[in-house]
Amino acid sequence: AGSVPSQAMPALPAAADAMQAAETTDQNMGGPAMCKMLIVEDSVFQAMTMLALAEESGYTAQVVASATEALEVLTHDEEVNLVLTDVMMEGIDGFQLLMKIRSEYRAHIAVVMMSAHESDGLVEQCVMQGADAFLIKPMRLLELKNLWQYVW
Repeated sequence: AGSVPSQAMPALPAAADAMQAAETTDQNMGGPAMCKMLIVEDSVFQAMTMLALAEESGYTAQVVASATEALEVLTHDEEVNLVLTDVMMEGIDGFQLLMKIRSEYRAHIAVVMMSAHESDGLVEQCVMQGADAFLIKPMRLLELKNLWQYVW
């Protein structure tokens, strides 16, 4: 009878470890860990800041400097499921990128538009073109952490 408690005691930490591992796995099944984010930003400072915040929040993320580069990535990487793009860029702008993603690529990719210019007209135009959300720059950590909710 004395050996039962001594055998049960070492099993408790293992059971606790298994429960903790299960909780960690559950947490990793959703949230930022389920997303592969593509950040489209032509400002190097903004891009690096957003990349650092995205990685700190648990996202797998990469940055490109133009919509043309973003379309190239989307052509070759089918795991990207969240695009965070600036609205105003040289060449193909964020609106055109959004329309190409919705019509020519994978319509189920979540697209979040962002701009330093806040206006109801701009927000409305983005949403009417099919954007999942619109954020005002500078990006806030809490906003970035919650972007995974738009991925479906």
